[in-house]
Amino acid sequence: MFMLAFPLLLTVTAALLDKAPSASAGEVVEVVLERVTEFDGRQQLRLVVESRGEFFFDTGTQTLTSAGIWTAQQALGPSRLTRYTHRVEGLTVGADDAFDMRSYECIEGTLGATALNANVCGNYGFGPNFVDDGGYGDDVPRGPPKSLYDYRLEALEWDGERLRVVLARPPLVVDDPPVGRLELEFTRAAK
Repeated sequence: MFMLAFPLLLTVTAALLDKAPSASAGEVVEVVLERVTEFDGRQQLRLVVESRGEFFFDTGTQTLTSAGIWTAQQALGPSRLTRYTHRVEGLTVGADDAFDMRSYECIEGTLGATALNANVCGNYGFGPNFVDDGGYGDDVPRGPPKSLYDYRLEALEWDGERLRVVLARPPLVVDDPPVGRLELEFTRAAK
């Protein structure tokens, strides 16, 4: 009896799986990172996108995933001194408030040591001896080191051609310069 019922059970299960709705019910669209903007409450700064990974947006699940590494650099003034560069690998953002990265690195620029007597990524000043002691010795901490791991998804908007992702950090996190929001803008890749 079991031998006869088992093939029938497999046939019914396969038929039900064929009729099951897709989890996505949308399409997966390749998008290109066009712009990254930081907002600190006083001003907005457009970052220089130096390298781009591959990005894919699932319109059904409202999930953005990436492969590879992308960087966005904050450069200031006519001399384009850099404060820091965000280096991100394996970004995942979803409408269910999911936000994760395989890895994040803040790369120190030239402005901190040159003009601010500080390490911007480490979020500390060099102290009275004007020497970067790696955050120790007489260095003066200003808050936690700069990291995108503190951010949360604030908005994810897709209009069929453009995707806007806004990441915000809690107001209690203090850094220098203070950054409250990071906005990533994507466009649908040309076919």
